[in-house]
Amino acid sequence: MFRKLLTGTVLLAVAASGAFAQRGGGGGGRSGGGGGGFGGFGQSRTSKPDEIAKELKLNKDQKAELPMILDEARKQAQPVAEQIQQGRLAIVAAHIAGQPPDELVQKLAAADAQMLSIEASTLAKILAKMDEKQKAKANAAKAFEAMSGMFDTAGGPGGGRGRGGR
Repeated sequence: MFRKLLTGTVLLAVAASGAFAQRGGGGGGRSGGGGGGFGGFGQSRTSKPDEIAKELKLNKDQKAELPMILDEARKQAQPVAEQIQQGRLAIVAAHIAGQPPDELVQKLAAADAQMLSIEASTLAKILAKMDEKQKAKANAAKAFEAMSGMFDTAGGPGGGRGRGGR
């Protein structure tokens, strides 16, 4: 009885922790996004799409296309982000129950790799809209870093937990 209560309490705490870790506005991730919230203390930060546009030095027309590309990717990433969140909770539950989480860890790694692929594919779609001169001046690595984690839903809408130093 006590073990079930403890397991339920820890799972609830883990699920709720994403909401507290979330930064307001443009999503969490490595380089933040949006101001306010516990992490922002009211300071204004560049949104992830704006940061991507800045790093890639997108022109006005390309900036206008960016939200459509990102929305398409977000729709594609949503079920994967849910798999990642469920996988994280399952691993915690396995540890609490004293069971080896090896298979669960492998499933989570596969889902995380799938999310990485969606992010990389999205960056490639954005780069395909650019000419060679723009590509030479763009900082694609920084743009990818800004994109990393922006489609994760841990912590709710706009949340994104980021994935540290991959």
